[in-house]
Amino acid sequence: MWFDVLASITQMRVPRFLEIYRTIFGPKQEAYIETAPSPALSMIPIMGCENHIVLAIAEISELSHWKEMQTRTGCLSMPKLVQRGMEIEQKYLQRTSNGMFPQDSYLTPPAGTTYAGSEAREVYHKRKLTNDIFRASARVYLHTVLSGDYPSSPEISAAVTETIECLKRVPQANNASLSRSVIRSVVFGICICGCLTDQPSQQAFLREMLEQQEVEVVGNVMAVRRLMEDVWRRRATAEGKKTWTVNWREVMFEGGRELLLV
Repeated sequence: MWFDVLASITQMRVPRFLEIYRTIFGPKQEAYIETAPSPALSMIPIMGCENHIVLAIAEISELSHWKEMQTRTGCLSMPKLVQRGMEIEQKYLQRTSNGMFPQDSYLTPPAGTTYAGSEAREVYHKRKLTNDIFRASARVYLHTVLSGDYPSSPEISAAVTETIECLKRVPQANNASLSRSVIRSVVFGICICGCLTDQPSQQAFLREMLEQQEVEVVGNVMAVRRLMEDVWRRRATAEGKKTWTVNWREVMFEGGRELLLV
């Protein structure tokens, strides 16, 4: 399910099991086993990402595909696109009046819970960090669909900054194992933020974060770093031509290079 959702981003397609996600992850259609929500259906232990955020990313992918199809046929309605996008943000990614997110209790142990030790505390810490990063980077993804790949778009810039602030909370020197675990889980967020920032300080931070993971050649962090750097070079070259956008997915597909951002 997780691979299906993330693959739909780079392939610009509707997630294959979107209707199932809507059924089991939706706010009014939670799947139950007997009388209680099934913990087996939670994405928290798997990816450190709450169910409603997985659904949000899937819905954004569907919206991206819809926008592409409508554009190809010359009948895209911008008001409808924005309306649908705002509905996704308000339903799944919006803060409450006190600045919190309504589903954050998923990540907090119940009152009276006693920890078995430092390992249990680290698990909760990891889940909170990864979930915050996924939520913020989902907002980056949403606003690229609504506004295009423009780093100077206020909404995109704000969401990139929020994601990077979340990434900066990941411990580095004092807990290398937690850092590796979190960073390898949120490659998607690092990639989309890297491709959607023109600020040298943010670029340097994201590049360094990936380079620290390249000590162990696992996954696709090296390919993601090269993709981000390629996008930066192209945008810098295009800047003199007054072309402010570079489609990172098109860059990724060139030369048969296609990444599954997991």
